Amino acid sequence: MALHFVVIMLSVLIASRIRLGPEWYSTLTGVMDHPIPALAVFALGGVAIFDLTGIYRFDKRWSVTDKLLNITWGVAVLFITTIAVLFFLGLDGAERTLVVIAFVLIWAGVASTTLGIRGYAVWRRDHGRGVRRAVVVGTGDEARAFVEDLSHDHPELGVDVIGYVGAADEGWEPLSHLGSIANLSNVLASHIVDDVLVALPLADWSTIDTATGAALEQGKTVLVPLTHGDYAVSHGEVGRLGGLPVLTIASGPTKTAGLALKRTTDIVASALAMVLLSPVILVVGLVILITDGWPLIYTDRRAGLHGRPIKVHKFRTMVTNADDLRAELAEQNVRVGPDFKIVDDPRITRVGGFLRSSSLDELPQFWDIFVGRMSLVGPRAQRLDEVAGYDAWHRRRLSVKPGLTGLWQVEARQDPSFEVRARLDLEYVDNWSLLLDLKIMLATIPAMLKSTGD
Repeated sequence: MALHFVVIMLSVLIASRIRLGPEWYSTLTGVMDHPIPALAVFALGGVAIFDLTGIYRFDKRWSVTDKLLNITWGVAVLFITTIAVLFFLGLDGAERTLVVIAFVLIWAGVASTTLGIRGYAVWRRDHGRGVRRAVVVGTGDEARAFVEDLSHDHPELGVDVIGYVGAADEGWEPLSHLGSIANLSNVLASHIVDDVLVALPLADWSTIDTATGAALEQGKTVLVPLTHGDYAVSHGEVGRLGGLPVLTIASGPTKTAGLALKRTTDIVASALAMVLLSPVILVVGLVILITDGWPLIYTDRRAGLHGRPIKVHKFRTMVTNADDLRAELAEQNVRVGPDFKIVDDPRITRVGGFLRSSSLDELPQFWDIFVGRMSLVGPRAQRLDEVAGYDAWHRRRLSVKPGLTGLWQVEARQDPSFEVRARLDLEYVDNWSLLLDLKIMLATIPAMLKSTGD
């Protein structure tokens, strides 16, 4: 979307230079007072139209021909809209050749950048990056056709089928048999899985419904291949994955543009925070060095998106052997559920208590946000051993990246119940929006100033 914004801007500027000559800018100012801001608004409108016409839905159409037709349709809609707006503004006498040149350049630029990004995505997946791990439910003809299509016909989609659930079938080797369909919930809890491919005959809808419910309970995305045609389902979206139509049912955020803006916000905000707060980071590091020595940073493995192990960094606030002492202090745990917290923790260092209550110990996590392990807003990143104790419905909180702050931190930070935290996290997952992220970030500031951490 950012590239297309630039493409539209440059296309109009280049067309103006080609058609109007060296004095192109003065010619444009003779038509309107502020041509560049007006052009920026036009470019934003173009990106919005491209989004509405489906250009950014990369999971919908992966063939080059279909994508070019999609781009042509989007540019045509923008062209018609532009002509209508020019007529409404009384500018229908605008240089027609300039408009034609501009839109030829726009089409070429949008096509090349879109296909270039697609090529880059394919290259990443060929090298094992950006791959989605999937489990297939079923062993019949539908399941076999789906896996064959994904694994052999469309490897560029980056779907790695790690195994299947259903009746054991030696003919599927080397694909792993992970268990029965009735055991799907346990399979998802014990493996890192992004997608569940429910490939069963539509006549067996009760089993499809059961498998879908088990997957959605843990925040997985469900894809049902529709080998008999497209069907409308109230909570699903029909599209294509490779060569087959599928019904996609997602329980977490799926708004492409919004998620792209969320990631952009994470990158920009975390970079700014690391720069602006660098004096504070240096002072905190120096205080820890003077009072307690090395290491300054504590690194722990936590559960990231769909349970992926990630490295999370904090300023060290405990003694260096704190993890070894955890088992000895287990009886003093005041948390209810798969969580650990004790009052007056003897492992906390002299300055650690202040750093934890003020949340200054979490400043290094801006780096984790910048590199994409975490987000500014999301559920709290939990230890892997704590996640192992989750009930099935708890795991749906793993369907988004963990965050530096979240709904629980600003609404129930002192509540000892993990159930309360989990329900607030699921409320965030179900109602996510950029506006909700902004509200949580603004509410976090007074919570930090009040030093309500423990």
